[in-house]
Amino acid sequence: MLNYDELPGLYTAEQSRELDRYAIEVGGVPGHVLMCRAAESAWRVLLAHWPEPGLVQVLCGGGNNGGDGYLLAAIAHQRGYAVRVFELGDALRLGGDARQARQRALTAGVEMAAYARGCLDCDERSPGVLVDAMLGTGLGGEVRPAYREAIEALNAASWPVLALDIPSGLCADTGTVLGAAVRADHTVTFIAAKRGLYTAAGPDFCGAVELAQLSVSEDAYTQVPASCRRLDLEALLSALPARPATAHKGLYGRVLVVGGDHGMGGATALAAEAALRCGAGLVSAATR
Repeated sequence: MLNYDELPGLYTAEQSRELDRYAIEVGGVPGHVLMCRAAESAWRVLLAHWPEPGLVQVLCGGGNNGGDGYLLAAIAHQRGYAVRVFELGDALRLGGDARQARQRALTAGVEMAAYARGCLDCDERSPGVLVDAMLGTGLGGEVRPAYREAIEALNAASWPVLALDIPSGLCADTGTVLGAAVRADHTVTFIAAKRGLYTAAGPDFCGAVELAQLSVSEDAYTQVPASCRRLDLEALLSALPARPATAHKGLYGRVLVVGGDHGMGGATALAAEAALRCGAGLVSAATR
């Protein structure tokens, strides 16, 4: 039998914040430590897919998503890679862990500038990577014009894009595009897989998704259960009993598909074929 609870869990933005709070308040992991783990995980994903980036350009927003970006930039700079940060919003209004992350990047010597139209340098002769650290799971309405312009610039660029946690402009709960969204090549999501990465337009904008749980304890996931589960083909197939070599159509039930008027038999044909592919023994169709 398939154990449903073992399938990958998908979480809403609020549930993800609950997991974060649990890790901090109960697990005793400071918020800036989680942010450092997120940046390290994202940097490993970046190098795994683009091992020698000539230049890493990071677009940082005004929240914790931007904090992840600042720390990733600091890591890149400290390890000898060329990196630039472009800031959206008023960086001086950053608070908490994000403010601390920006200060760390400044102390490390990371080059920073306010985002402006045309500031991205994406020379195809010197390939690099663009990092989207603008808007995270807290986005509640359509993206503002300044962010929309930056999103469109990322999407028009020839360099690959790595999104941190979720592509900017994508709703973490529903996968809908909130006016405009970054079309990433890879997304590294933190602590929990967000529902919007796998629903509606999510798969078209996320690229390949990798989950970094940031060493959050299993207790957190017990206390904050997933809102839904993602079906996994291998898990589903492993739950089916093996069929003997002498199996025949009489052993696995019968299916009757009824429907389809003259010239309208498509749905009936599809349903009948699906029944066969799903393992029904004998399938009949009653149709005109």
